[in-house]
Amino acid sequence: MRRFPKPTLKDVARKAGVSVTAVSLVVSGRQDICSAATAERIRAAVAELNYTPNSLAGGVQGRLRSTVGICMAHPLSGDDVLYGIPFFARLWRGILAEADASGYCTLSYPANVRTSQGSTDLLLDGRVDGILFHTMSYDNARTARIAAAGMPLVLLNRSLELPEGCATVFSDDAEVTDLALTHLWGLGHRRIAHLAGPVEGGPGAHPDREWADDAALRRLNAYHSWMEVRGVAAPELVGHARAWIATHVSAILDHWMALPEPPTAVYCANDILVLAVIAEAGKRGLQVPRDLSVVGVDNSDAARDGPIPLTTIEVPIERMGREGMQTLLRLLQGAPLEACRTAVSGATIVVQSSTAHYAPHG
Repeated sequence: MRRFPKPTLKDVARKAGVSVTAVSLVVSGRQDICSAATAERIRAAVAELNYTPNSLAGGVQGRLRSTVGICMAHPLSGDDVLYGIPFFARLWRGILAEADASGYCTLSYPANVRTSQGSTDLLLDGRVDGILFHTMSYDNARTARIAAAGMPLVLLNRSLELPEGCATVFSDDAEVTDLALTHLWGLGHRRIAHLAGPVEGGPGAHPDREWADDAALRRLNAYHSWMEVRGVAAPELVGHARAWIATHVSAILDHWMALPEPPTAVYCANDILVLAVIAEAGKRGLQVPRDLSVVGVDNSDAARDGPIPLTTIEVPIERMGREGMQTLLRLLQGAPLEACRTAVSGATIVVQSSTAHYAPHG
């Protein structure tokens, strides 16, 4: 493999005919360790070899490295398909905007480091001051090891069962859920079902769940609380998809429509699930929104461009990225962990053609 032949202190010392220590001291700005002629010879060697100090190796003159690691899928990796939206692109955009404003460099880790089976060695090799980490709860053992080693660590969109020592930034999904359900309630709907995302360990979850997503659990819990407060909670109106994709939707809709009182509206954990509900409803002769109003989350391209423009909740993902970077910087500056756990609010509802007033069919 051909590599960039980066010159070292030894190369400069050899070129100038001096010790490595002399080169190191002159490069760091010391003026009194050698004669003017020797210092000039060292500077000439530095210029000729295009030598630059390694900013990732830990600080010349004790300066901070000013580099943070980002351990999550890259927006060009294709992993966004799991979410049905450019989730990671928006998250990265916010992180990079805040990193630019703060003068920080960023280092992206490869896929073999991002996975739960990845080694912690590269995460703790001293190249970064702290890490922004997007992970699921099944990766708690690894993130706990990283935090225990003293690495400042902010988990993105995690809030439940946090490993000790980890800061976090996550979406305010109680707000997201309230926007969706308040809209449907205002249209007269009372039998409102919820199609949840991956919620292993959550109420009524399928036993074959391999992993759970905090956002899906937060939306499910918020749905239960919202419906219970209004006295209309109905466990039979909760269905669970696998991952964030549309599996089991056909069976779930069959179950709902066979109930003595079927739902008249569905709040889905993301837009991809809404599109699946619309497709399955059409196969059964149900029209959206005449027979079934549906609301999603994400305000994705699919929500805008589908056959029925979706009523959906826009989550401030880019703001979450910015807040994640700000939280990591606060952690680096010595803020207590309790001050570095933030729910990001500011979600908005986009009302389109997939919801309508409840009209009982006679």
